[in-house]
Amino acid sequence: MSTNSPWITIFNRESQHAKSARFQVSLADQNEAGEFMVTLMAFGLSASATLTQVLFFKFRTNEVELKHSSGKVTINATVLAAVRGAIEKKLASHATSYVRGLPDLG
Repeated sequence: MSTNSPWITIFNRESQHAKSARFQVSLADQNEAGEFMVTLMAFGLSASATLTQVLFFKFRTNEVELKHSSGKVTINATVLAAVRGAIEKKLASHATSYVRGLPDLG
């Protein structure tokens, strides 16, 4: 028994919950038709633990849940060629803004 707990415990319950991980994986490749294809996979991990004490008996329950989602997207080469210039301009302005916001390392 713990020195910080009372002499006798009739009922006690402790719960812990955690959403400990979320991550994504992407793969860029060509499909069978030679088109540009991106495969995306996202994962989320959550866990919970409960400890219940009734008199001298302790009961533990643990749960872990893994959620996942995936998808594939392709773009037609003709469409990509038509919007390439507009995409380059947008990316350049966002990249410049991002770099300006970085802290100085010196």
